[in-house]
Amino acid sequence: MTPKHVDSVKQQLALISTVSRQITSILDRDDLLDVVVASIHEMLGYDVVHLFLLDAASGDLVFQAGTAPAGPALKAQAFRIAGDRQSIIAWVARHGEPLLVNDVSQEPRYLAHELLPDTRSELALPLKMGGRVLGVLDVQSDQVNAFTDDDRFVLATLADQVAVAVENAHLFNSLREKERQLAYQIERANDAIFNIDLAGCFTSFNNAAEEISGYRRQEVLGRPFTDLLCPEYHAEMLRRLRDGVEQHPGQTYEVAFFHKLGHRVPIEISITALRRDGRPAGALVIARDIRQRKRLEREILDFISQISHDLRTPLATILSSSEILLSYDEEPETRREFLEMIHHEARRLAEMIDEIVDLRSKMDTGG
Repeated sequence: MTPKHVDSVKQQLALISTVSRQITSILDRDDLLDVVVASIHEMLGYDVVHLFLLDAASGDLVFQAGTAPAGPALKAQAFRIAGDRQSIIAWVARHGEPLLVNDVSQEPRYLAHELLPDTRSELALPLKMGGRVLGVLDVQSDQVNAFTDDDRFVLATLADQVAVAVENAHLFNSLREKERQLAYQIERANDAIFNIDLAGCFTSFNNAAEEISGYRRQEVLGRPFTDLLCPEYHAEMLRRLRDGVEQHPGQTYEVAFFHKLGHRVPIEISITALRRDGRPAGALVIARDIRQRKRLEREILDFISQISHDLRTPLATILSSSEILLSYDEEPETRREFLEMIHHEARRLAEMIDEIVDLRSKMDTGG
């Protein structure tokens, strides 16, 4: 098969348009590159078509896709060309310019390969996006003088379309990877995280939310979030969602969920607005289980109540004993008895204070 030398600009543009339509809608990079190679081979008639992408970290040109039989073998070898090596492909990547060589035997930059022993002509074109080289499109022929300026025009124009498609695929894959990482982090977060739509229904429900509520996500997705929210909080939370959470960014609320087993679970929630195409789409809710904090608060209140009662007794003794000593001229033995009582009760107060300090230390360390 020899390249199809197109006779008119109209035919050239028609071929480019057809191939471009095939590749611009493909967002998986590997699929995209395979389709590019197949389209150039089958529709434009080039026997040997190779695609290399630039590895930004190493500067190497890494083989991605190519026509059989050499292409699959090069892919299996993970073939790459160093960016600073003497080769047509590396030169095109370095300079960002196409290079047409119609007799490789006379070209010092030609890099022979054992899988392509019959190459006689080579045409390489940069894949550029915004002045940045993404890779190289390379076609080869077993005929001398196989390529013309028409071939260079057609493939250079197509290379620009391929570069756009490669960049779009890269951005799509990067976004998809970030989404996967975010989903992974959400699933393994210690806090409950769930989304609700504009109708107030659950659209996502992570593992921690399942643990706090006792419900599996399949049981709650599509249900109103008020099914789990204790009734006294319905009006307030619906108002927050209706009025828009942007008015109170970062604000937290203490509410309570009904556990599947029927008991109440106190939680602290924060609500972030979700938008799609600039329009409200619902809300992201982060909920923290505060049962342990509530238990500790109750324990502190009980302790304060108890310590207040316990402090009154030694204080009353100290006050009454000191008043007697100040008001009456007692005998030395009597004065000593009162002083011993004051000393004893003061020691009791010191021990209580030590207990308070110890409790504070345990609170600070989580003990």
